[in-house]
Amino acid sequence: MKPISIFLIISLPLILVTSCKKTDDSSTSAFSDNTVTVNELSAVNIQLHPSDASYVTSIIDTDNSGLTIDVNGIHLNGTAPEVLDDYDNNPSDTYTISVVRTNSYGSSTGTLTLVVTNLTAPVTAISGFSHVSGTTAMIDADTMDDGSVVHLNGTVADGERFVVEKAYIEANILPSLTEANDMYIIGLSNQPETFGTLELSDFDAAIVWEYESATSHTFKFYRDGSVVNNIVISSLTQAFYDYAIEVDGTSAWLIACNVNGIMNQPSPSEGGTFSHTYEATNIEDIEPVKIVMATLNTSGDISATDLTTLTTPTPSPSSTTPWTKALDFSGSGEYASMVRSGAYFTPITMGGAQHEIALPVTPGYTSSDGNEKPWATAVVFNADGVYASGDQIIWNVDTRNDSIYLKLTPQNLLYFGWGNIGSTAKNEVQIASITGGQWNGIYIAHNGARFSAANATEANLRQAFDIRKYDFTNGVVGSNLADRAGYWTSVGNSMTQSFGGYFHIGGKGTNYSFSGKVASMVVTTLTRQGSAMPSNNEIVAMISDPNSWVADYRIDNEYRLPNSDTNQSNFQTTSQDAFVVNQIWLMGDGGSDSYTNGIRNNFLPTDSAFTKLQLNSMVSNDIENVNISGLSN
Repeated sequence: MKPISIFLIISLPLILVTSCKKTDDSSTSAFSDNTVTVNELSAVNIQLHPSDASYVTSIIDTDNSGLTIDVNGIHLNGTAPEVLDDYDNNPSDTYTISVVRTNSYGSSTGTLTLVVTNLTAPVTAISGFSHVSGTTAMIDADTMDDGSVVHLNGTVADGERFVVEKAYIEANILPSLTEANDMYIIGLSNQPETFGTLELSDFDAAIVWEYESATSHTFKFYRDGSVVNNIVISSLTQAFYDYAIEVDGTSAWLIACNVNGIMNQPSPSEGGTFSHTYEATNIEDIEPVKIVMATLNTSGDISATDLTTLTTPTPSPSSTTPWTKALDFSGSGEYASMVRSGAYFTPITMGGAQHEIALPVTPGYTSSDGNEKPWATAVVFNADGVYASGDQIIWNVDTRNDSIYLKLTPQNLLYFGWGNIGSTAKNEVQIASITGGQWNGIYIAHNGARFSAANATEANLRQAFDIRKYDFTNGVVGSNLADRAGYWTSVGNSMTQSFGGYFHIGGKGTNYSFSGKVASMVVTTLTRQGSAMPSNNEIVAMISDPNSWVADYRIDNEYRLPNSDTNQSNFQTTSQDAFVVNQIWLMGDGGSDSYTNGIRNNFLPTDSAFTKLQLNSMVSNDIENVNISGLSN
C-alpha cells in the first residue's frame, strides 16, 4: 500500500499547481488586439483596463502618439495627433501602442492600433487675377483703384469652397478702409456682367468689408445690392474671421467663421457650423462660377497669398443604411440576377433605344439631344484578391454579345466597359488598381451621349461618363476617373446597340464569376433635357448611405421612368413605379432580404416579380455579416 500512498501524495501537489497557474493566466489575459479610428485633434478616451481587474495596465507608446493612461490606470486619454498634409496626400496616420498587463506572475501584451484620420481638405492656390475690361484701370498689377474689378483666375465648381483667410484681410483689405464708404468687395457678379459704373447691385451675392469708424470695420453679406447680414468688428487691423464662398448646386453660401475652422467643416447645408452664413438661392452665374473682387471709393491690394479653393468637406457619416450584411460570391458560377429583364425595369438599358446621342451642350449636365436616357450606379464591394485566370464581372447588363459592365482583371485592375467583353469590340476605361480584402465604392454615371463607331473617340468617351471612387477614410470622392487621357484602353466601337437583357451582380450569368463580397448596389435614372449631373455631395450619399440619398436628393425632385423621354415632377416613394426609377439592393440589410426571398429592392420590398435579385447557385450562408470601416455604425 505504501507505494500507492506515495503516488497519491505526489500527484495532489501537481494538480493544485496546475489549477493555480490556469487561474493566474486568466487574470493576466492579454489585451485583445484592436484598431480604433479617431479624427485628428479630437479628444480620445479609450478604456484599456476593466475596472474590476486585479492587474496593472501600462502602455508603450512606440510611435509617440502623445496619449497617456489616466491616474486610475483605466483609460487612454489625450488629444489625437494632428495629421500633416491634406487628406488626398496623407489620408491618415497610424500609431502602434502596446498595452501591457502585469501582476505578480508576469505580464502579457496586446496591441492597440490607432488610426488618426486627416480632416484637412486639399487646397488649390490662386494662380492670379485678370482685370475686367471696361472697369477702372488698375493702379499697378497688384493694386485696384476706385471702381477696378478683377476676376480670380480659375473657377469654383459645385462642391467647392473659395476661402479668404484672416491673413489676407489683414494684409490687403483692412488697410484699404480709411474713411466712410470705403468698400472692398468679393463675390459673384450678376449675369451678364455689366459693371459700367461700379455699384453693389452689380453683384448677385457678395461679402463686403466697409469702413465703420477709426477703430472698427463691418462685414456685410449682400444679395443683389441689399444687405442681408451686417456685423461690426471693433478693429481696423484685426480681422477675427475667415470667410468663404461655397457653391452648392444652384446656391451660393456666404460664410464667416471664427469657430471650428473654415477649412474642415462640411457645407452649411450638410450641418457645418459657422459663425455667420447666408444662402443665396438661384444664383445667376452657372457653376463653375468666377470669383470677382473690386474696390469702391478706395484702392486696395490684391495678392494670391491666403486665397485658396478646396473641395468642400463632407460630414462625418451618420448613416441610415445599416451596412451589416453582404453577398459573398465564391468565383465559381454564383451570381445574382434581377428576375425581370427589359427596357421598362432596368435604367441602364436606356429604354432599349438604339439612337446616336449628342454630347451635352454644357459639361456637367445631361444631354439635351431629345432621345437621351441618362443613368447612374453605385456599388460597394470587396474583392477577395484571388488572381483568377480571367476577368471577373462585378455587375453588368447585357444584350446578345454586348454588355455594359464593371469588371476586375487578374491583375486587380478595375475597368468600366461598353461592348463585347470577350473581344476587342468594346469601349473600355481603366478606373483604378485595387487591393484584395479592402472595401471599394465605385460610382458610374452616363450623361446620355451615345456614339457611332467613328465617333466613339477617347475625347468623346471622356465627356460621356462620370466615374468616381469613394475614400472610406475621409468620406469623399475624387475627380472623374473617366476624364483622363490615356486611360481609355479600347475605343472606336459603336454604342448604338439596343440593350434589353438581365441585370447581373457577381458575374455575367455563370461566366466571368466574381470572387468577393458586394454590400450594396444602386441603379437610378437621371433626368434629361440638359439637367445637372449629380453633385459630389450626392455621389457621396449614393455610395455611402443610399437610404439617406433617397430622402435628401430624390424626394420632391424631378425624375424619369427608365423607358421615358419625359421628366416628371415631385418624386415620392409612392410615385407610380418608383421602384423602377430607383433600385437599391442592400444585400441582406433590406427589410425583406433572405436566402428564400432573395435580395429585394428597398424601394418596394414586397416586389418579387420584377426587381428582386434571384440568388443563383448560392447557399444560405452566402448572406454574410460584415463590418465596413467608415460605413458600418
